[in-house]
Parts: sequence; C-alpha cells; structure tokens
Amino acid sequence: MNTQQDDIYFEYDFNKLQNLYKFAHQAMATVFEIFIIHPDPVYARNAAQAAFAECDRLEQQLSRFIPNSDITRINSASAHSPVIVGLDALDCIAVAYEAWRHTRGAFDITITPLLDCYFDNQRQPRVPDAAEIWTARNLVGMDHLHIDWAARTLTKTDAAVGIDLGGIGKGYAIDKMQQVLRYWEISHAFIHGGQSSAIAFDASEDFSGWPVTFTHPASHATIAAAALRNKALSGSGIRKQNHIIDPISGKAVTENIAAWSCTSGAAYADALSTAFMVMSIEQIIGFCKALADVGAIVVTRGGISRFNEF
Repeated sequence: MNTQQDDIYFEYDFNKLQNLYKFAHQAMATVFEIFIIHPDPVYARNAAQAAFAECDRLEQQLSRFIPNSDITRINSASAHSPVIVGLDALDCIAVAYEAWRHTRGAFDITITPLLDCYFDNQRQPRVPDAAEIWTARNLVGMDHLHIDWAARTLTKTDAAVGIDLGGIGKGYAIDKMQQVLRYWEISHAFIHGGQSSAIAFDASEDFSGWPVTFTHPASHATIAAAALRNKALSGSGIRKQNHIIDPISGKAVTENIAAWSCTSGAAYADALSTAFMVMSIEQIIGFCKALADVGAIVVTRGGISRFNEF
C-alpha cells in the first residue's frame, strides 16, 4: 500500500524488557514488527503469525495498487454505480470519514485526483499547472462518497473520484492485528509498521510503558520521549520531498516538516498525523483542546510545538 507522505520515524529501545520476543513481516511496502512479552516463545510466535496473516489479508482488500482489491474496484467504478465491497473496506472508509469531518477536510482519502497531478505515470514527482489543480480539487471531498451499510456498497458521485487509503491503511491494519493478538489473549505487546504507525498494549509490571523517542527529521536531535501504554502513535512528514498535498488548497505542504499524533486507535492516529501536517498550529491547538485524548508533536520551519501528553 502506498502513502502520500514520507514515513517519519520514532525510535524505541526494548532491550531491558524480560521475556520479550520480536517478530517481523514485510507488507504494505514496509516492515511490520510485533514485540510480545510472554512466557512461551512458541505461543508468542503463533500469535504473531496470525496477526501478520490478518495484515496480508487486509492489504489485498485495501490497496489501490492491487488489481481487483476493493479500493481498485471502487476507483474503477462509474458514477452512481454501487460497488459491493467487504466490511473492512467500508469500516476503514468510515474511520476516514470521521477524521475528514473532525479535521474539516485536512485529512481526505479522496485526494487521489490531486495526488495524480503531482506524479507522472512512473510515479515520479512533477509540478502541475493551476488548471489541473482546480479540476482535481472539484473531485476531492468525502461528500463524493455514499456508504450503504445494509447493502454493503459504496457509490461515487463522479467516475473520476478516487480513493487512496495510504494515509490510514497501515494504522487500520495495526488496529485489526491488535484484535487478533487480543483473541490470542496476548496482554503485553507493541506493534508497529515501518516505525511510523504503532499501537502499544498495556505495560508489564517491570516497566511503566513502552519507551519511544522522537527525533527532529533534519538535525536528528531527540525532541521528546514517551512511555506508551494502551495508546496508538503515528508520524508523517516531508523528510525526502514535498509531496503531502493539502486537500483543501490543492498545494504541497511546505511549512510543517513533521507531525506525530497519539490517541486510542492506530487508524485514527494515522489520519491525524497526516492532517496535522496540513493544519496550522492554531488549528491543531484548537483540535487538541477539544479532544483531550489526542496528543500532538509538530515540527515547523519555525520550531517545535507539543500539545497534550502522550
């Protein structure tokens, strides 16, 4: 699954934890890792493999780059033609809709027409003209989609409307992987995808939380640290090139360099870290004041801001 942002990493050091087992798996164009604290390494491995299998299943449904995935079929559909899709696709899109509504359009999975303006057929960056941006902006907005839960269908208002779950898909997969580990009665674990999206289970008795640190993408200096427990985390940024696009203006983001969000769910955290790259500091302050369970760290051209505790 592709994304519209460079991964902005967090660092972790779990070496001091007892009975900790690490498992890795390639999926969604990144490496997922699961850390499990458990007395039985074989049981921990089997639980991790079940979670990775769930991740693989979801990638087949949610990637717009896989032929015949739910998202590919939606993107290929004609206007006003209901497309029957799986419950996971509908559920992920519903989470995206809530993020779109809460951020007033700063996060938008229908940004595909705008993304396509900034990349050529070989997915190399290009500079679109104003007319291209204007045309694409008219196709962006979650109000172009209609979900019928009873019929399990999604309908577009225009054939050119396109969906990209890259800004939320890894987090959604991590949320579902968490459910698998809970089913296996795993109580102490940490899951991450590419060190940019993660969820922390409860901490064991020997430590207060899963220790992570955040570094400046340019200077690589440590700017914050946290001990996570029962929280999700996500990071977004423009470390390599300016290709996070503001769905509202249609322009590439230049002021915000990196953003991390922390909240209860990984999919929602994914969406928020992308939205915080687009939103102004004043907008982020208002957002975090309204939602006390959302934490944010934002690096701009002018400095570093932190809102609420992780």
